[in-house]
Amino acid sequence: MEHAAVSTRFRFLPTCDLELVRRVLTHPRIYPRITDDGSPPPEEFQPSDHPAVTYLVAYQGEELLGLYVLVPHNAVCWEVHVAMLPSAWGRARAATRAMVAWVWQHTRCRRLIASVPVSNRLALALGFAAGARAWGRNEKSFLRGGRLIDQITLGLSRPDKE
Repeated sequence: MEHAAVSTRFRFLPTCDLELVRRVLTHPRIYPRITDDGSPPPEEFQPSDHPAVTYLVAYQGEELLGLYVLVPHNAVCWEVHVAMLPSAWGRARAATRAMVAWVWQHTRCRRLIASVPVSNRLALALGFAAGARAWGRNEKSFLRGGRLIDQITLGLSRPDKE
């Protein structure tokens, strides 16, 4: 996945710059939304350097919007995590739809999935806006603030080519 692609508005670029990834993921407005009670404090967090994990950085022009983390479960089903910087929250839906199109065009992935805590209404809305559908509920599977929270499992399949 060495391709950088430009939609009409957004550009996506895979990166190995783990310091950039760490800075985005530990942003004070992002880290509390994406972590659970078992996560380290932000100053101790280190992103995975596993070669199967893809960090896809999103730009609009030269402005960094945030990033998407793509983790393959197998050759065609990948889990996605979203970390958009607060300055881009108003553009997150459009950027995420463009990211999905990028994934279909530039990777072997045919299905994107995500597990979203029911308390994260913004992430659920973002997933639905990108075209995902809820297909499952993982009960009491996320620990935040000492409380077990259900997660909604979302999925989105690549449209069949005609």
